[in-house]
Amino acid sequence: HCSLPGHSHRGRCRPRPHLGSLTGAVGCERYNFTTGILPEGVAGYVLRPNGSFEVYLPGNCSFRVDSVRVRYSSRVASSIRPASIANIEGAKVLLAWVGVTEVDRNDDQFWFSAGPVPKLFPVDTFAHSPQCS
Repeated sequence: HCSLPGHSHRGRCRPRPHLGSLTGAVGCERYNFTTGILPEGVAGYVLRPNGSFEVYLPGNCSFRVDSVRVRYSSRVASSIRPASIANIEGAKVLLAWVGVTEVDRNDDQFWFSAGPVPKLFPVDTFAHSPQCS
């Protein structure tokens, strides 16, 4: 029996997610990221000792960051280490809905790698979790 509906893969359950926010329970700040890097409403997460993680949202989520539209799938998987989130699955930005592959922090800037067009955002842009629309 899977702990969250829709979180089975090929008839097997994925690792049992922790309920609640990855940002609150684990603290993205521990990795030098602000809480707003993830949207409000995280239903659960799995964080492994090697830094790989999965975040579960109640459904697909989209919101604006400055002039850019961001979309998260109901499952986002990646790996995190201080100042870098890499190998991202389930996150896109609207230029042509290009997949976000990595987010790095450099001082007061987040550098989003999304295909051939990287985008810089001030860290303060992500001070609070955005609301999905």
